[in-house]
Amino acid sequence: MSTLSGSLVTASGPLAQGAPLHFFDLGGAFIGSATVTAAAYTMALADGTYHAYVEPASPTNLMYPAQWIGGDSQATAEHIVVAGDTVRDLYVRYVGEPLPAPPDGAIEWVSADEIRAQVGNLPPDPGDAWAMACADAVNAGIDRRLEGVEVLAREDLPEVLWSARTAGAEAYKRREAVYGLTGYVDLQGAAIRVARDYLEAIGPQLARYATRGIA
Repeated sequence: MSTLSGSLVTASGPLAQGAPLHFFDLGGAFIGSATVTAAAYTMALADGTYHAYVEPASPTNLMYPAQWIGGDSQATAEHIVVAGDTVRDLYVRYVGEPLPAPPDGAIEWVSADEIRAQVGNLPPDPGDAWAMACADAVNAGIDRRLEGVEVLAREDLPEVLWSARTAGAEAYKRREAVYGLTGYVDLQGAAIRVARDYLEAIGPQLARYATRGIA
């Protein structure tokens, strides 16, 4: 088991009275309730991905109603990934506060399920926290490299989508080579050696879109 900990925070700072905090798996099954002291919480969880529901008590609930963290329903709630001991603050919205918009230009170039398929035709697994962490890292890295490039939809750049899968697979396999080299066989049966930087292999492809004059 790992420990998830952090604070319940609001736009004005820590949630003063704290609140009961409950965790569910992505299938909707109740997992358990956190220990909450003031605004700080701790929860023992198996590595995986979860949703959280907070229930502020009266009179705090007049300002901060019961709510799913990061969403207006369980289906849209924020994915809380636990991979080893994890520290993460959870944001509690006040009455009428809109949900935060995704960062400008943020695009999901690769998903956790696509990474799993790329490294060995593995079936989808919503509990694979490592695949989700790899997808988040690759997506953030590509967004950073393509900063300033106008992209209306991910389908506009099929080469980048392919590159994202390649980088995601490299990132995923790094877990097997913390101190050395490793490799994997892709969907076409080709042997791939994992680089130290999981974005290294796709640098030339990204440069075609990020650097003017390169085709």
